[in-house]
Amino acid sequence: HAGINLVVDGKKIDIAQFKSSYIYPRYQPIRVDVDNPLPASEAHKFMQICERLLWERPIYATLLAGWCVIAPMSGALGWRPHIWITSKAGSGKSWVMDNIIRPMMRDFGLFVQGRTTEAGIRQQLKSDALPVLFDEAESENQKAASSIESILALMRQASSETGGKIIKGTAGGKAQGFSVRSCFALSSIAVRLEHNSDISRTSVLSLLQDNSDAAQVLFTKLKDDVHETLTPEYCQNLQARTIKYLHIVKRNAATFSEAASKQLGSTRLGDQVGILIAGAYLLYSSKIIS
Repeated sequence: HAGINLVVDGKKIDIAQFKSSYIYPRYQPIRVDVDNPLPASEAHKFMQICERLLWERPIYATLLAGWCVIAPMSGALGWRPHIWITSKAGSGKSWVMDNIIRPMMRDFGLFVQGRTTEAGIRQQLKSDALPVLFDEAESENQKAASSIESILALMRQASSETGGKIIKGTAGGKAQGFSVRSCFALSSIAVRLEHNSDISRTSVLSLLQDNSDAAQVLFTKLKDDVHETLTPEYCQNLQARTIKYLHIVKRNAATFSEAASKQLGSTRLGDQVGILIAGAYLLYSSKIIS
């Protein structure tokens, strides 16, 4: 649903021309170009950028890249993974959010910062299946910790397609229902994940601080390459690649999830990792993996 158009089987059509038993309300248009999907030879450059960040574990580059590929299509996924980027102050987590993740979302995203509440996110999303980017998701005091806990509860509900709604009472005595279908990306110094249900739904990606003599030179080169590569056209065409091959991503996610479940000993962890790896795999290939 791109606001004034729908993308159906890879083609854009006007909402009024689509015959359906469902209602698609018109909204502000989202720029979608399905005619110029990025080829694999260009798509994998995004993975190379993610790999140049100083991660605690190399796999985190793959998980970040995979999230950026699939998150704009949150509503079409059977499992919606969340990521939480963490590091010490000054290690680049906010820079990653602003300069790598956010450009990849383009119009597909709700961008919020600290002190944002669960009710605010829920009411802003309404029924839109948009990824949520939450920078400075700190829990430095009891009030902030309580707010983050409420947002984590919202993320739990958003993860899987159960058909259930969030029902809230109102002062007027009329209940309101919400269906949240969003992938979340958070960043903060401290990570507040205390329950297994949250840990298994959220991949924590830790950045390290580069204290080497060449740190500033490497970072300047990275900034230049990000600016040169992640142009609006590049990001739009990478989203077109996701739209075109979304059915392949979902099939590959099932294969990766099954393998990951056996390796990790958990079906939910397998679902979490499987869809992220399937997104990352699309940067290299649009084929169905055996």
